[in-house]
Amino acid sequence: MEEVQVSENMEKKFTHITGILDRLECLYSDHLDSFKGDELPDLDMQTRVRDLELKRLMAEISGFIKAAETNTQGHTESMLKCFHDRIADILEKNKTLERKVAAHKKELQKKMARVTRGRNAIGAYRTPGAANRVLSIAN
Repeated sequence: MEEVQVSENMEKKFTHITGILDRLECLYSDHLDSFKGDELPDLDMQTRVRDLELKRLMAEISGFIKAAETNTQGHTESMLKCFHDRIADILEKNKTLERKVAAHKKELQKKMARVTRGRNAIGAYRTPGAANRVLSIAN
């Protein structure tokens, strides 16, 4: 009777962790898709949301592993293998997201450098003290 209860508890934990993994996969897909638009995604918010789900996942998997240590059935091994495979996929998406963020950051740095060069070029055409004067274009 106790073995059946342990097994049911493991199934509930498995289902709960699977739900967290589903949410993480959706988050990563949405966050990767957010780079397709013209506007910069809110990277800080995206990171906080992913971190929260990852903390939940880590806590739940830790509890699952502790429970699996007392469960001698071979079924938990297949559950852990499933988690391993899905987490590996999520880690691959994370690497892809990191590459996209790095590429976007590099592009922003290039644009900022061009703006700075443009400002410097415009500033070179000004006469000394022109920044302190107001130009009037009225007749």
